[in-house]
Amino acid sequence: MPFRDITGHQALLALLARAASRDTLPQSLIFSGPDGVGKKLTAIALAQALNCTQTQARDSSAPDAGGGDDGIDACGVCSICRRVALGTHPDVRVIPSAIKVDDIRDVIDSSGYRPFEGKRRVFILDEADGLSNEIQNALLKTLEEPPRSSSFILVTSRPDLLLPTVRSRCPILRFGRLPTAQVERWLQDHKDVDAATAHAAAFAAEGSLGRALVEMSDEGAAARQVVEAVWQHVQGSRSPMDKLRAAQLLLEPGERPRGRAKPGTTRAASDRELLGTRLQALGALLRDAGAIATGTPPAMLSHAVPADVEQLASRSGLPRVLDAFAAVGRAQEALDRNVSPKTIADWLAFQL
Repeated sequence: MPFRDITGHQALLALLARAASRDTLPQSLIFSGPDGVGKKLTAIALAQALNCTQTQARDSSAPDAGGGDDGIDACGVCSICRRVALGTHPDVRVIPSAIKVDDIRDVIDSSGYRPFEGKRRVFILDEADGLSNEIQNALLKTLEEPPRSSSFILVTSRPDLLLPTVRSRCPILRFGRLPTAQVERWLQDHKDVDAATAHAAAFAAEGSLGRALVEMSDEGAAARQVVEAVWQHVQGSRSPMDKLRAAQLLLEPGERPRGRAKPGTTRAASDRELLGTRLQALGALLRDAGAIATGTPPAMLSHAVPADVEQLASRSGLPRVLDAFAAVGRAQEALDRNVSPKTIADWLAFQL
């Protein structure tokens, strides 16, 4: 995927394209920002631009592109570009956070070799905040002084979980959330969905294209059903046992986040991903509930709210809904800090 096919972030793309053209790109970089906004795609596009044999001038006519000299872009169709996109090019590697210490040492050793057939070796460390401290420490010297023919890109939605010594060695490029209108337009243009569906998904996604795709999927629908049941359950009973049973619903197996399962994924990691998806759905539900409590028209809600949930929102009142929404935010922060998913679910059930 060349730069021109990436949605949003035009100023950042122009900066990277110019640096690639002028050979002034820092060899170690951190791409940080919310999940699903295009950080990994940008890293792959940069790897294509650095290795493509048929580079072209980047189109500077896009809004916020910067104008003038906007550097180079990959062609997207040559053998190198296609293999980089498919993950089969020997000089471009996407490395998961579950990598082991011995394997990361192999990566460090191989970064010292000349490229097999491209111009530059590119190592993309995906979800780098999940790397163990041992692995991050092993990378320090290489990140500070990478071999001349190699680049390292750390992709993360939680840069604060990286060691300070890692952050100090890598310039950070911050990717923001995409405008809702831009997400909505992309869904209509690329996924052939009607305007109402695109609007609902974009509104609920809070600037994340990846999350918008989940919102439209069976996984998104299943998550909404689960959290609607959980909220009704805890609101309808004061029994501690009933609340604990509601907490258990948040972790019951069901639709899992697609495209993120990795070989060797543990049960704890799987529960963490599942709870993260359901916390996002619960936050969206409570945001809609708050809107209902203030008399907001249904057209302004992210999704159609079932009648029984709408009645519950009106009966609960705005202060209680706002407290529940704040509790979901704290639960998401705890999940980011690697608190046990079961502990988070149990605590949240008593806060809703």
